[in-house]
Formats: sequence, C-alpha cells, structure tokens
Amino acid sequence: MRKVLFLILLSLSLRFIHLIELDYSVLANHLTGDEITHKQWASDVLHGRIKELVPFFRAPLYGFFLAWIINISNGTLYAIRFFQQVIGTATVVMSFLIGLELFSPLVALTAGLILASYPLLMYFEGFLFLENLYLFFVMAGILFFVRAIKYKQFKWTGGSALFLSAAALTRPNILFFIPFVFLAFIKESLPKKQILGFSFFLLLMICPVTLVNDWYGKGFCLISTQGGINFYAGNSLASDGIIPCVPNSSLSDQELTARCSFLKKTAWNVDNLWQVSQIIPNIGNDKQLSEIEVSGWWYKKTLEEIRSDIPLFLKRLARKFLFLVGSYEPPNNTDPGYAMGRFFPLLRGLSRVINFCILWVFFLPGCFLAWKLYPRSRWLLLYLISMSAVILAFFVNARFRVQLIPVMALFSAVFIEWLMKKKGLFSISALLIPVMVVTAVVFSQLFRLYPETSQIRSSKALFHNSLSLAYLDHQQSDKALDEINAALRLHTGEEFIFLHTLSVIQSRYLNKPDEAIRSLEKSVELCEHPVSLFDLASLYYQRGLNDPCLNALNRLLLLAPDHSRARELKEKVVREDRG
Repeated sequence: MRKVLFLILLSLSLRFIHLIELDYSVLANHLTGDEITHKQWASDVLHGRIKELVPFFRAPLYGFFLAWIINISNGTLYAIRFFQQVIGTATVVMSFLIGLELFSPLVALTAGLILASYPLLMYFEGFLFLENLYLFFVMAGILFFVRAIKYKQFKWTGGSALFLSAAALTRPNILFFIPFVFLAFIKESLPKKQILGFSFFLLLMICPVTLVNDWYGKGFCLISTQGGINFYAGNSLASDGIIPCVPNSSLSDQELTARCSFLKKTAWNVDNLWQVSQIIPNIGNDKQLSEIEVSGWWYKKTLEEIRSDIPLFLKRLARKFLFLVGSYEPPNNTDPGYAMGRFFPLLRGLSRVINFCILWVFFLPGCFLAWKLYPRSRWLLLYLISMSAVILAFFVNARFRVQLIPVMALFSAVFIEWLMKKKGLFSISALLIPVMVVTAVVFSQLFRLYPETSQIRSSKALFHNSLSLAYLDHQQSDKALDEINAALRLHTGEEFIFLHTLSVIQSRYLNKPDEAIRSLEKSVELCEHPVSLFDLASLYYQRGLNDPCLNALNRLLLLAPDHSRARELKEKVVREDRG
C-alpha cells in the first residue's frame, strides 16, 4: 500500500509541475489538429447533436468522456488536463498491480517508477488526445484479465471484458488482442460460464454502438468508419508508412479545396482526413456512397495499390518496423521532441534518461529473462505482438506507438531487476543478454538509413504553423514570424497555408500590407483557397486596388458561390466604382 501511495504521489507531483509549465507556455490555450476535432465532438455531445456524429468516424468514447469533463469543469483546459493526468496516474497504478501479479515487487515498483516519470506520457496528457484514456482502459483490462486467469472468478472476467471493450470504444486497436484473451481463457481452463460471461459483457458494451452505426449508416460498422482511410493513409503508394498521408485525387487543388476547407483561420481546425475520405470515393458517382460504404471503398483501394507494387509495400513495411523500434518519435499533430526541448524543461530533462530508446534496449533482454523467470507473463507478449502488428498494418508515429510503453516498461524492469540481483543467472544468459543489448541499440538507430520523408517534414511544418498562430494569440509577432519561417524552410505541400499565416503577421502585426499582398499572391498561385482569396481581396481593397480586388473576388465566388462576405465586399467595390 505504501508503494502505491508513493507512486501516486510521485506521478501526480511530476504531472503537476508539468501542468504548471504547460500553463505558462504558448500552448496553454491553443488547440490544433485532433484536439480541435475532439473538442468539437464533445461540444456536439453536450448540445445533443449526437445524430450528426453517427455513423461514428472515430471511436466515440473519448468524445463523450471529454464532454463529461467539460460539463463538470466549465470547459477549462486546465481542468481537462488535470483530469487526464489523474487518469495517467491511475495507469501507473494499474501497471504496478500487473507487475505484482506477474512478476515481483521489485519489477512492479521499477516499472511504476518508469511510467510515473515517463515524459512522453505526461506530454500527451497535456493535449486533448485519446491516448491516456485508452491506456488506462487497456492496463485495467489486462490487470483484470491476469487476475481472471489466476483466480478464475467471474468478477475479474467480467471486469476485464468491460475495460477492454471500453478501450475498444476509445480506439478499436485492442480488438486484435481479444482473440488471444479467449485463447488464454481456454488454455488456462477457465469455466465455460466465465468465458460466456466475458463474451456477454464485451457484446453488451460494443453492440449498442454497432446498432447505432448500422441504423444511421445503413450498413455494418462495428465501432467506427475511420479504419478504411487510415489503412490507406499508411499503405498507399504515396505513403511513407510513418505519418498518415492525405490521399490525392483526380481533382485539381482548386476543385478539391472548393469542396473541402483545408485552410481555416486557425489552420487545420477540421478533420481534413475525414473530409477528403468522403469526397474522393464519390467523384464521378451518380449514387452517393454512405460513410460505411466509403470505409470499405478505401480498404479495397488500399489492397489494390498494395498488389500493384508488392516490392514497394515490403520496403515500406521494413521502414515501419525500423521506425517502430527506433529512438525517433515521429510527429503527428504535434512534435514532442521540438516542443519538450523548447517549452518544457522538466520533460526535456526526464527525456534524457527515460525515453523509448532506453526502454527498447532494456525491453529486449527483459523479454528473454521474463520468458524463463516469469512464464505467466508470456500472455503480455501476445498483447505487444498484436498491437505491434496493428501499428505496422497502419502507420508508425509517437501517438500510435505510445500504447506499447506500459507493457514494455514491465519487461524492461525485469532486465533492471536482473542487473541488480543477477536473479536466475544462466551461463547462456551471460552471452545472450549483451548480444541482445547491442542488437537493440543498433536497431534503434537504423531508422537513420532512411531520408526524412515529405510527410514527416509536413507534420513538422504544420506544428510550426500551429505554434506561430499560438504566438499570435499571445501577441508575440517576432516569435510567430520565426516559427512560420521555420515552416516555410521545410518546403512542403502545405506552403500555401504557411504563406497565408505569414501574410497575417505582415498585415496585422508588422504593418507591412504590401509584403502581405505578395505573400498571399504566392499562396493563391499554389492553391486558390477561398480564405486566401478573400484576405487577398480585402488587402487589395484597403490599398485602393479595386480591379485586382474584383478579380480575386470573382475567382473566390467561382469556388464558393455562397461566400456571403465576398458578395458583400464585391457589391461595395462595384458601388464605389460606379460612384
């Protein structure tokens, strides 16, 4: 009990310090990417707009969880982050208890210390991401699963089903582990009634979501429709397998942006992957495909592209594996390495001694030792194998890989225990373990063989753009300019977005309207987006350039005929010209 209290105190203390440094950073009140999507989903739930969310594109539970927190805390980001840190601490406790069940008190405590101070976990708890809730449900489900095998009591079997199904309703990946759970129950001779009870509670949680999806989506969808486009995003011919790749289409940039608002004032504040996923399959179709049919369309298209170039698929799979075990944390919506180094001294310091590279190097020999010393822990390896397979099937990035960390920490702690006690030292271990450590170190760096892909550069650049907008919210135009210039130096396909942000800095903060006009003209040359065209027309009008203003407005209204502000400005310019 004292060890649990110690871990809770340590975990909450470190997280509270991080909460303070986050609250004083430029990211304190700025949301980006998936954060905005999740908060919008929570808002829809709070306002009773649930029908608009079905069939669910993403697994729904995190959105409802976020709505509940917002409802009881008046929606402050500080309160949301605090709740998520409490959940993160609960995950630490679950992992400690699993360690006691499967390993030893020393292994349990060591793993708890690793997870209590693991910087990447704390980092993601500061964002409106679903990872921390998902990890809690997974580790709680595994704890109940382990106790169900050990004690063969219904309360543990039923509890495991409830937590694992909650994890599936947060992120469906865990469903790939469920067959191994049944296998374990059968192999460990659990009573048939308990196995049936596990199945009942699993279906009890998941079936209502399935029925709602099927009723409103007019087709079968177990939990969410995101799987199809995600599968394509990680396996298309253009994908690097690391960062989700927004698919291309036969539409021009202008036609596509007319249908799908890529660029917003706050940049990337809508789920663009969802928008594109719905548009492309319906190009040229007389009959509009449903969202569930669209998901199946993307699965089919992905398999076609894989079959069209199998050597490329195998090369991509090899790259995914090297990034899966690599020391690099691939960015997605956020760049953990850059953000921790720039804004969070606590996390920066912790990451020098506790990071994925160290975890991986300790994990590999830890698995070997656990296989010999703690045979009951072998079921955990099946969790890691199933989740690693899911990651390789889709894409590898820091947020997707974080689901491996708690279980990896347990096996890493076995190696640390062996180093401290030399417990169960075998002659073969003395030879194999150093080889495993060297192998792990080498494999952790092999990702460097691959040049930085355009998708990774795009993800970095988008985060720089988000930071630029965050600095503008704090009236720090000089730092905003530094960030947007960093984004432009990466030369990505989203340059038209960054030029728009640059124009905002130049026109509103630096009082350089002519430079802002040139930036917007370059942005429009790259992509005629309604937001860029309207801002360009507004600057032309402010400078008294009515003819270029009308030209920009006419181009805008061809793309977005219902743009009311553009119509109002055009009428105003026409009246002035007549007068």
